[in-house]
Amino acid sequence: MNKIVLFFFLSIMFGTFSFVLLNAQNSKNDTASVFIIDKWQNEYVINSEVEICKDAGQISSITNIEEHVFNNEWKSISLLEHELKTYQYYWGNVLITNRLEDSDNYSEWILQFSHTLTDIDLYVEQSDGSVIKYVSGEYRPYHLKSFTPTLELNLFRVNIGSNQLVKLIFRAKSERYNVAPDFKIQLRHSTSFATFLRNRKINQYFFIGLILMLLFYHAIGAFVKKDNSFAFYCAYLFSLIVYSSNVTG
Repeated sequence: MNKIVLFFFLSIMFGTFSFVLLNAQNSKNDTASVFIIDKWQNEYVINSEVEICKDAGQISSITNIEEHVFNNEWKSISLLEHELKTYQYYWGNVLITNRLEDSDNYSEWILQFSHTLTDIDLYVEQSDGSVIKYVSGEYRPYHLKSFTPTLELNLFRVNIGSNQLVKLIFRAKSERYNVAPDFKIQLRHSTSFATFLRNRKINQYFFIGLILMLLFYHAIGAFVKKDNSFAFYCAYLFSLIVYSSNVTG
């Protein structure tokens, strides 16, 4: 009789312990990587909420990621930032929810990934279970990118509705020599992004204006003094203008 009572007691204790441990783990998985938009800012930085794992080559698409990557394999960026390598694909995921007071009017958002990432595929799960794929990356051809208001940034445009929990999954790598990938994400609403882009263009106009002044000065020097060094410098300044205008779109 005592053995039966002891058996039931141990079974109840083991079941209770397993239940508590499982709930704690699920609670951690559900809340650890959620980025909440609850106060208006011109720019949000998503860093610690991003979880990543190495791509071992077995994961070919979003459809079979759950088959090969379990919850305990995802790690926060802070735990892996000193282990990240170039020429290595990584999978990442982050949950974002929009809880602004007037969130119905703020549903269009712009994600900006680091310039260190040369190849990025972003998968956004929709409310109906479907998945939309977006493409970007510093080394990706311009015509293949999904969102290109400017050529030099890794940008994505996504919809995050009122109180909607959006799951973003991405696969990315850095092919820059000796430059480790950075998975920090900057988030802006479309209105803030328009202001950000306008300010960048204004700064660019000032820069080009300064280069044009130098170009005009050295052109006069090349014409008056007949010195080839002025002509070479004019060609260099002109190439700066062309390059700067091209990368900023």
